[in-house]
Amino acid sequence: MEHPELIRYRKAIEKGPWTHVIGVDECGAGAWAGPLVVCAAAVPVDWVGPEGLNDSKKLTRKKREALFALMDGPVPYTVAHSGSVTVDMMGLGKTLDVSFRQAVEGMLYFFPKSLVVLDGVLHHDLTHPHICLPKADGLVPAVMAASVLGKVTRDLEMVEYDRLYPGYDFAKSVGYGTAAHQVGLKKLGVSPLHRRSYAPIKKILEGAP
Repeated sequence: MEHPELIRYRKAIEKGPWTHVIGVDECGAGAWAGPLVVCAAAVPVDWVGPEGLNDSKKLTRKKREALFALMDGPVPYTVAHSGSVTVDMMGLGKTLDVSFRQAVEGMLYFFPKSLVVLDGVLHHDLTHPHICLPKADGLVPAVMAASVLGKVTRDLEMVEYDRLYPGYDFAKSVGYGTAAHQVGLKKLGVSPLHRRSYAPIKKILEGAP
């Protein structure tokens, strides 16, 4: 059975005055280190995307980067970037709310007649018409685009951080709690990129085993 939000999305596209869809997705919310990224991508309402476009989590790194190369330029997008200090100070929920709004407003300035589609079930404080659709990053092409563009943007940044802070496997772990990342934490301790409010990092700082 088709998800009711997806039906509502299609009806909204058919009945509304929309010229574009702005898809929005986050990347890095569960990472222990590195930035939180929210990407908003604007595409025409009838845009289907390049072949193979999907939720970034369902794609290999090679496929994501190939799709990124095809879309980076032809597809307008904005990225709201929040570092670990911001996440620690504001909390994840508030940081996500602010980041979603910043990314969307950046695109609405150029594409005001857009329906905004956000991945997930959270209702962010947007005044512009929008739909929160669970698993939209695998259902709506605009959100798929945002998922890939945001993910690759963040991954490339983590590769650079791996050079600045070697030993945490940031190039491959991209800040998530992989085994290699945990080995680096045990050996080197906490870096400036780590989110000190997250439980695994907090335990290390507190000296817990």
